[in-house]
Amino acid sequence: MINLVLGKDNSGEVTYGTPFTDAGYNASLAAAGAASLTVPAQANTAIFSFTPGASVYVGTSAITVPSSSFASSNTDLNPCVKSNLIPGSTLYFYAVNASEIQVNFYAGQR
Repeated sequence: MINLVLGKDNSGEVTYGTPFTDAGYNASLAAAGAASLTVPAQANTAIFSFTPGASVYVGTSAITVPSSSFASSNTDLNPCVKSNLIPGSTLYFYAVNASEIQVNFYAGQR
């Protein structure tokens, strides 16, 4: 598992670049499509990428299809980064529209 360490330029300034990972996954979901993904051993951080215009909910339990009224939720819409993940736990995805999803896992500091 690759550690999540931000890069630095020649003057020592943080570049906010991330290394390539050895634990990357991608999926192509149709509209109203759902999928799940197990967090790999040693991973505690995930970086997400989505197709431009995608609407994808990501959560740690099965996702309830959003409705026209507010309801309690443990999901995030198109998250960028999630930390403090538990290896072996499951992430759940629900795509409102057709979407390409990339998830890169890293071992970060706890």
